[in-house]
Amino acid sequence: MAALQLWWDTIRGVVTTAPREHFDLLRGDVRYALRNLRRHPGSTAVAALALAVGIGANTAVFTIVNSVLIRTLPYADPAALVTMFETHVGRPFQGRNRLASVVILESARRAALA
Repeated sequence: MAALQLWWDTIRGVVTTAPREHFDLLRGDVRYALRNLRRHPGSTAVAALALAVGIGANTAVFTIVNSVLIRTLPYADPAALVTMFETHVGRPFQGRNRLASVVILESARRAALA
């Protein structure tokens, strides 16, 4: 029973004193940091500029990724969107060319009739 009482007193002591001790340590660290930032304004400016550039770049990249990859397309059925190509065989330049919208519409009309 004495061991249980010892554990209880230890836990109660830690719970009551730990937050105060951590707050005192944090307050001392913040005061030290502010004092050093005041002493070295050049380093402070460089650090603030680096933070600003990093946050701005991160925001720009996230905005692009969000709009291109994450957010859904503003169409009713985005999975049905396709790109059609035509292949030219026997010509000097053999490659894929995108079809004109008239050809795509005609192909869609024929597929709907079939």
